[in-house]
Amino acid sequence: MAIELEELTQNEYTDDVLPMPINRPRHRRRLPAILRPRLTPKYVFTSFVLLYASYCILLGMPFFSSNLPAYTGPYPVGTIDIESPCDGRLTSNIDFKATGKPAFEV
Repeated sequence: MAIELEELTQNEYTDDVLPMPINRPRHRRRLPAILRPRLTPKYVFTSFVLLYASYCILLGMPFFSSNLPAYTGPYPVGTIDIESPCDGRLTSNIDFKATGKPAFEV
């Protein structure tokens, strides 16, 4: 007993008989309103600032910094930080009201 199957082509569907519909969820999951991006100037500016701040923090760079130009002079140079004690020089005669101590002391 042999069963013959007819070969179907794409144009054999009539208006009455359509192929099975694809199962799609009726309700799409939407982001909460606060997370949906809107291209307002405030949103774009805030996104840019947060992206730049993240970039600087991840790379350990100070904000708004850039590399110095290459040195082209004849002598080798470098920098060093020196911390030394200071005698507490006053830069102004302004004092705090509550404590009476100088406000600007180096």
